[in-house]
Amino acid sequence: MESVKKGLPGNSSPYTVAGRENCYIAMADRWLPGYKVDGRTADLFTRMIGSSYEPEKYQATDEERREI
Repeated sequence: MESVKKGLPGNSSPYTVAGRENCYIAMADRWLPGYKVDGRTADLFTRMIGSSYEPEKYQATDEERREI
């Protein structure tokens, strides 16, 4: 699926999704030196976000969701 970068001012860089009306993809990157992310936390974020889109592939418990 082809996407096109949409040049908006500020720090965000949303992309439009070709063939989908009003559908955008945006990523944010913030430097938080006090927030340490180890392998376990990175895995938890991956599973938590993935479970919303591919629940058959990624699972996160309610307890894990509360932790984040």
